[in-house]
Amino acid sequence: AETPALTFPAFGSVKGTKPWDRIARDNAPRLQGNHVPDLLVLADTFRKWCGEKSIPLDTPSIGKTFTTWCKSYSVR
Repeated sequence: AETPALTFPAFGSVKGTKPWDRIARDNAPRLQGNHVPDLLVLADTFRKWCGEKSIPLDTPSIGKTFTTWCKSYSVR
């Protein structure tokens, strides 16, 4: 079976959106007290990063890109 193409949401938080919520929770470094970073801020930061690199939010590798990006995400 063909897996449906993923598109990163164009706006809003990834909280509760599959598979983005899980990817962020599993890969983004935890904050002090083992808290998950703010998923709206994380999503906005990722969209901005994609924009700066001219990466479309529906590129076939967006899931892998987001996973890798989350691993190096840091709240500034």
